Amino acid sequence: MRTLVNGGQRSGQLSYRLVAVGPVFVEPPPPPPAAPAAAPPLPTTSRKRRPDGQPASQPYIRKPRNAFMLFLKEQRHKVSAEKGIRNSAAVNAAVGQKWNALSKEEQARYYEEAEAERRFHAQLYPGWSTADNYGQKRKRVRRRAAAASRG
Repeated sequence: MRTLVNGGQRSGQLSYRLVAVGPVFVEPPPPPPAAPAAAPPLPTTSRKRRPDGQPASQPYIRKPRNAFMLFLKEQRHKVSAEKGIRNSAAVNAAVGQKWNALSKEEQARYYEEAEAERRFHAQLYPGWSTADNYGQKRKRVRRRAAAASRG
């Protein structure tokens, strides 16, 4: 317990000294808060492209993958392991070279898969277009007063 005393010091200055009054009981600190339960997994779609006016209930719908993206997904790990490349851009460039080296018949398989994915996407999301993921572009407002004053 602290007691306020004015022990011979200049007026206006106060000092404190500790005075023992009896046993002091210290309360143990509260237990740390329980760790939160595992957070639910994040959705696989990105929310960063959602425009301001789009409601949160409307999810971001990814475009169907094209033929090269299907090939890239299949080959990325193989090329990375073969060449020992960890840089994503370098791996993508190497896969792009492999894609260009494929014959048209070999590429046709991926084009067919891409077309099937596009049709399936159209069944899941009828009437969807890529513009649904992006906000309306604002029209640029020209200031005629500023343009007139320059001339």
